[in-house]
Amino acid sequence: MYKLSKWLDFSDKNKSYYPTREPLWEPFVNFQKEFNNLFNSFCRTLPEAGMEYSNANLCPSCDIVEDDKNFKVEFEMPGVDEQDIKVAISNGILSVKAQKKTSSKNEGKNYLRREISFGAWERQISLPENIDIDNAQSSFKKGMLWVSIPKKEVDKANVIELEVKKIIE
Repeated sequence: MYKLSKWLDFSDKNKSYYPTREPLWEPFVNFQKEFNNLFNSFCRTLPEAGMEYSNANLCPSCDIVEDDKNFKVEFEMPGVDEQDIKVAISNGILSVKAQKKTSSKNEGKNYLRREISFGAWERQISLPENIDIDNAQSSFKKGMLWVSIPKKEVDKANVIELEVKKIIE
């Protein structure tokens, strides 16, 4: 609890004695509220422009993990069926495509607000050069996709040491 005397000068009888000090985080909270209002008002105009906002928040969160032998990418994909997921590795890029379909139970409902998203998305992640794509594996269970890509051994025969020469001017 703060002491009021810390903020107020009680010597002047004409002054208001309400604390004037705001918490340090208050400007950031106000900025976030204003930004959220701006973003929400922008998104409300998308249907008028013929654009869909329904799949804007579909792109799943992912974790990328490295251990001694593998690179692992874990995707959180609730509501997506296994047959609606495509995983590919090409030119050092991991590409994951998925589609979240609407339920037939949704037809005929009069929605007042709809936040559950559906639609298709694609996410691409750059991979390091020392991967063995021939032995990569993916698995899916209960809304989680795991992609495991083994590391290749670095061929030390391809390493060349260069002589450093002094330049004479």
